[in-house]
Amino acid sequence: MKPDYAGGSLVNLMASLIKSRGGASPYKQLRVLSQKELDKKHVVFILIDGLGYEYLKKQKKGFFHKHLRGKITSIFPSTTSACVTTIATGVASQQHGIVGWHTYYKELGAVCTPLRFMTRVGAPLPQRAPLFSCKSYINTIKTEKLVIFPEAIADSTYSKATLAGIKRKPFKTFKQAADLIAAAAKSKKRSFVYAYWGDLDGYLHHYGTRAKQPAKHLEQLSKGVEKLVRRLAGTDTVLIITADHGFIDTIKGGLINLNRHPKLQACLTLPLSGEPRMAYAYVRVGKEREFKQYIKEHFKAKLSVVKSSTYLKRGYFGLGKQHPRLQERIGDYILVPKPGYIVMDYLGNGKGGNYDLSNHGGMSKEELYVPLIVISP
Repeated sequence: MKPDYAGGSLVNLMASLIKSRGGASPYKQLRVLSQKELDKKHVVFILIDGLGYEYLKKQKKGFFHKHLRGKITSIFPSTTSACVTTIATGVASQQHGIVGWHTYYKELGAVCTPLRFMTRVGAPLPQRAPLFSCKSYINTIKTEKLVIFPEAIADSTYSKATLAGIKRKPFKTFKQAADLIAAAAKSKKRSFVYAYWGDLDGYLHHYGTRAKQPAKHLEQLSKGVEKLVRRLAGTDTVLIITADHGFIDTIKGGLINLNRHPKLQACLTLPLSGEPRMAYAYVRVGKEREFKQYIKEHFKAKLSVVKSSTYLKRGYFGLGKQHPRLQERIGDYILVPKPGYIVMDYLGNGKGGNYDLSNHGGMSKEELYVPLIVISP
């Protein structure tokens, strides 16, 4: 399974939204969403972090189910850092070059966490660090633009870098976010509003997809959106809701901890980057055979290893022109855990062993598919 960049993915949804506001995009528009539906005075786009299609379908039916158009795919990798950069730029990882929560920056000589503007070990990076360099098609939108973000990230270095020139407003609660959306929809000028909600992602990471806590939060969120929609009545607004990725639970004993395999780590030149569900490995020259043989002997039932160039050639990262540093950011091999498994290494004292109960980044249906919810109040 891989993203449907030809007209069925998150980047195609962004192409539709951007073009509906007079902007440009190198990607095709989303097949299941017509420009006529988006020909409204106000387009409001809400990203609910972690709301996978498969997860939503299993929950108690509510307001989101009532307006569920269907499913689309995320991008590769199916993770927040890559997906929110796709929303901010209108292009896939192939162009923007953010390929995981942890990404190797050769120009800085370090594996970094781009959303936090720090190295993987937690050292802060200067605001001018070149973690992000890509044309932003969202800036080609010709109508008013507004971003509504949680207070903690509204003015982060990453937000300033990826959404430069776009007005951002912070919020603490969903009610505050809804107030900002409703106020924007009263504007006499045509507009595009992008709002991000991240709490569901935290619940799912911490508790897993079968727990009551994330289900209860989603139910409350659905009711909050329903109230918002009633407030938008008569404003000539269309509301589009989707997610960046879904989640898949990690089974008991599903952690592949590289710190317990020093012979395998000795084959690598760098710590792992990417995601627990999809990690990039940089292999020492002359150690490729030993690297692959070790994985085959110890992890055959848990983990696959694929040349990074194979995923690149098969279009997993996107279509069209590549980011100039893309190849060096995806390592020599991609470690692909099977469903229920994750692969990690731990820096510092090397003990580690802690991990989230549910994760994402891979291409299982639980991680790849996200809902498309379309509401015309």
